Amino acid sequence: MDYNDKIRNEAMCRLELLHGQGLDPAVVEGYKTGKRYFARKVADNAVLHYEISQEAKVSRAVEKIEAEYHAHVYYAVYNETVWGLLVTMLAVDMDYPEEWEDERAQMGEQWATGYAYDVSHDFSEVGSMPYQILDHALIRKG
Repeated sequence: MDYNDKIRNEAMCRLELLHGQGLDPAVVEGYKTGKRYFARKVADNAVLHYEISQEAKVSRAVEKIEAEYHAHVYYAVYNETVWGLLVTMLAVDMDYPEEWEDERAQMGEQWATGYAYDVSHDFSEVGSMPYQILDHALIRKG
């Protein structure tokens, strides 16, 4: 198993824990092959049409992150919250902003390359923060 496979497998396991349910088999298979898939979490079938309409907007948010940080987003999952649309992305090989360097140095190997992005309804701004879950980072920088 090479390093990228290890990253994908670890991320997949942690996503299952994070979202409290197994991933759709198509998403898992797509993830293993490195293809981009979006998984939708919906609380009610009545919002399915709204969720589907969001995919293009989420794709633009992913593209923005990839361009800004020169990263490759392997996986994105999104769901509606009271604050808007929450998009969780897992990425590798990111170029980190300088203002994060102090925190990276303090965290060492536990620094995560997975980030949670809280995307506003109009998708005009994307805010970010280091995304820590459980006792470990989602993905460790190699």
